[in-house]
This record gives sequence, structure tokens and C-alpha cells, in this order.
Amino acid sequence: DDVCGDIDEKAAHVVVKRLQDAFRGYGGINIEFLTDSGVFAAFNNVEGRETIQWNQSCVCLVRKNEEFMDAMAVADKTLFQKEMQVDRHFKPPVSAPHFSYVYGNIPQHISKSLNCPPSFRSENMVVVWTFPSTLEGVSKWRVIDHVHLM
Repeated sequence: DDVCGDIDEKAAHVVVKRLQDAFRGYGGINIEFLTDSGVFAAFNNVEGRETIQWNQSCVCLVRKNEEFMDAMAVADKTLFQKEMQVDRHFKPPVSAPHFSYVYGNIPQHISKSLNCPPSFRSENMVVVWTFPSTLEGVSKWRVIDHVHLM
């Protein structure tokens, strides 16, 4: 396989092609932020001690509206070729869809004045190579392509 950096180019091409085919003419998706929850760091309780979850260290929750959950189901079925519970993607401790501002493990760096972004209608999907899926691996993540939903 051709590998460019840490991205398997053949695998990336297949993923993008499948998503483009599945979402051709799909229409936009309303992304609604739960502003009442605000921006916060999610903590795990490990052996009686609270630790920050590196990939949920500064988040704003996203509403599980019908459009959003349907798009998740379409992407899931397209990529995994079988139906599974979409909620499996929403990992603890938040266990909900969310927008991440930053990854890390220092919640004190969250500004008190930071607010959720405004809700919007997405007409594009960004496909990101997220391997390795660790805090140390984030610097290797790359945008592969965009999928137009309209």
C-alpha cells in the first residue's frame, strides 16, 4: 500500500469515495449546540480520583437531532457495511456528540469567557485521518478530503 506520512492513501480514497456516494444530494445537517451546558472539561473517576479525558478536555455538546443522528447512521452503515448502534461512537465520560475546542489534559486552561459556537447548517463533511487515536497522535491527524452534502 502507498503510505503518505501515516495516511494509507488507498484506504483514504476508498473511505472518501464511499462517503461521497452515500451523501450525494443528501442535503444539509443542522448542528445545534447545547448552550445551556456551556463549555466544559469532562472528567473520569478512576480509582476514586478524577482525571481529565484527553479527547473531551474542552467541549460543547451537540444536540442529537434527527438529521444529525440519521447522518451518523448513514456514515456508519457506509463505512462498516452493517447496522450497529450509532450511540457506540459517543464515548464516556460525556457519552454524547460534542464539538472539541482542543485536546489535552489541563482543564484550568479553559477560559471562563469561552462560549459554544453558534448553531449552523452544515453542507459539507470533513473527512479526517485520526490515527493514532491518542493525545500524542493528534499532531499526525490530517484532513483527507471534504464531502459535499448538497
